[in-house]
Amino acid sequence: MTTEIYSLSQISYQKALIWQRERKLLCAKGLCCNTMLLLEHPPVYTAGRATQPEDISKNLLNKTIEVERGGQITFHGPGQLVGYLIFDLRLRGRDVHQFVRDIETILMRTLAEFGVVGLRKDDLTGIWVEGKKIASIGIHLSKWVTSHGFSLNIDMDLDPFRLVDPCGQDGRLVTSLRSILNRDVTRKEVEKILIDQAEKTFGERFLFGEELIL
Repeated sequence: MTTEIYSLSQISYQKALIWQRERKLLCAKGLCCNTMLLLEHPPVYTAGRATQPEDISKNLLNKTIEVERGGQITFHGPGQLVGYLIFDLRLRGRDVHQFVRDIETILMRTLAEFGVVGLRKDDLTGIWVEGKKIASIGIHLSKWVTSHGFSLNIDMDLDPFRLVDPCGQDGRLVTSLRSILNRDVTRKEVEKILIDQAEKTFGERFLFGEELIL
């Protein structure tokens, strides 16, 4: 199987969300192949299905977008690599739990290439380094086709996380590759490794699609 990749710069969350929904409908009808969209977002808070009203402070009510993905509230911003995965799980044994584990494996293997040990936590999704969260995962499944995906903190301002408990975790316990390595880390070098690890983990060829404008 082949997966198409689109690597974009900074795109608004709303535009990316509309694109995912449209692509997902095509995929459900068998009209497109699996797709990975890699990008960054301007600063934005998003609240998944597990978010409770008390999780969103009053000063964030008008700054938070409610979405259908799993998980709770989290923050996206420049310097964070976001990956949206439109995958037809009918072609992958209809195993959503394995799909999430595969995403975690990709993220851990990517971190390992930088000499960083990323770990899972029991009963939680995401990746932690020395007790601090560096990557989040939240997907939505409809007609066995996925949307949403993961976010990996590369070189971003972590202070906005302090205003929330990202995915139910203490917002102070968040980290980034730059914070761990104490050096500049570019999205380009992370993205190259991540795509390579995705190919190995999913057992598919990842090919760049034609220019995509959102």
